Amino acid sequence: MISILLFGGTGQVGLELKQLLSPLGQVIAPSHSEVDFLDPKKVSSFILKVHPQIIINAAAYNDVDKAEVESELAYRVNAETPTLIARLAKLSNAILVHFSTNYVFDGRKTSPYTEFDIPHPINTYGKTKLICEQGIQRINGLYLIVRTSWVYSFYHNCFPTKIMKLSRSESSVKVVTDQIANPTWAHTLAILTYRILSISQNKSRDWWEERKGIYNIAGNGYCNRYEWAKTILKNDPRKEGQVAVLVPVLTKDFPSPAKRPLSAALSSDKISAVFGLQLQPWETALKNAISLSEKEGCSLVKFVQ
Repeated sequence: MISILLFGGTGQVGLELKQLLSPLGQVIAPSHSEVDFLDPKKVSSFILKVHPQIIINAAAYNDVDKAEVESELAYRVNAETPTLIARLAKLSNAILVHFSTNYVFDGRKTSPYTEFDIPHPINTYGKTKLICEQGIQRINGLYLIVRTSWVYSFYHNCFPTKIMKLSRSESSVKVVTDQIANPTWAHTLAILTYRILSISQNKSRDWWEERKGIYNIAGNGYCNRYEWAKTILKNDPRKEGQVAVLVPVLTKDFPSPAKRPLSAALSSDKISAVFGLQLQPWETALKNAISLSEKEGCSLVKFVQ
């Protein structure tokens, strides 16, 4: 049985991965107290002790606004330590899966970004994630860099749960219309990662060499945040609790420390072409996510009520 080392196992994507990956091998998901990304020596010793065949990094400093103030902290968590992990993965002949973001782009493109577009981040968070991407590429082991956008999970507080909660407590909720991307269910990211790793079992190093690189995995289709919010409330299983009216506004009406790329949708055509994997329309995935959450009877109650 192979060993799979998962960093960020309590996050939106990490929690889903921890539940899905066990058929492939032993999943080792250290807690923050066991492996602190601000302590590279601790990270190194843990990797060398476990000697995994697969390393998945789903950990990140992802408070976009706070990163403008805590830039050094964001750099260490998002760039320095993950680059070290990539170096150790190569030395150990391990496969590395690292999650990145559409925020490596400036949002000026009028069509979805592909893996071949040149990044140009406009905030500190995006810059730290790009530095890591470039470091992984320079190290040039067996790697997949997975870019995604607007990730949500009903196991965590997120944009959908915030919209549902505000719809019950406010008379109006302002939502921007000029930020465009792909809403992406964390479960989608996790299950496609699982399928890629499952496909790759018993494959040669040459097979991985041919397929390594950057891939976009994001919800099929895109929308603006206002459209996303409307769709969330449309699928809310407890509509009787809604009292708020959604009010469309522009990003300039919400000054924030960090700039956001306005049009940052991603194309996932490459992942389909290379691995034969298809993504659900984002609307279908959202509906399924809410339905599953209600069935499990925990997350909507926890975050919305």
